[in-house]
Amino acid sequence: MITMHTWQHPRILIVDPDMDFRAELYNFLLSAGYEYVEAAESLHQTLSKISQVAFDFVVLDAGATVQQGLERATRIADLNASAKVILMIRDEDYHAWHTACVQSGAFPVMLKTTFAHNLLYLLEEEL
Repeated sequence: MITMHTWQHPRILIVDPDMDFRAELYNFLLSAGYEYVEAAESLHQTLSKISQVAFDFVVLDAGATVQQGLERATRIADLNASAKVILMIRDEDYHAWHTACVQSGAFPVMLKTTFAHNLLYLLEEEL
């Protein structure tokens, strides 16, 4: 297994079923100076990748429900314990997620529609 990279060059895994959004986010991170960015479209691909590489960050589509998103994030965090999992949510799910994340305190959350404003801040905050 490839171990975690230094914090100056973190390894980032993007997980989202939407190919266009994955590509947009991938290119955004590369243009922001992040060199080690990979992408996966499914939980199955994600689990395969994290069994081979220890990522510093996993930027994860939260899915259709809060429960589903928290279960997926917890599973990834359990397999890659040192990774910071950041959940991407839809605007209409904000209130449900805000309540769940305030209660659990487990994972940071960002709106998918505003990732350009929030993702770099979240990554830098966690470094």
